[in-house]
Amino acid sequence: MSLKPGYLTTEFWLTVAVDVAALVSAIANELPPRYAALGSTVATGLYALARGWAKSSPALKPPPDPTPPAA
Repeated sequence: MSLKPGYLTTEFWLTVAVDVAALVSAIANELPPRYAALGSTVATGLYALARGWAKSSPALKPPPDPTPPAA
């Protein structure tokens, strides 16, 4: 199993969608800019955590060497 590049993941596109929605809401005065920034920060932070978790997955690590150590 290999790790997909970040821009091919659902998490990335969800983060982009949340960031764009927050920006548009702030520009349209539907959402105070402070809350838009907070929403973007939370979404981006969760994305970073998700990528870190995916990269640390044991399924991505190579299997141990089956040969015994030399004596």
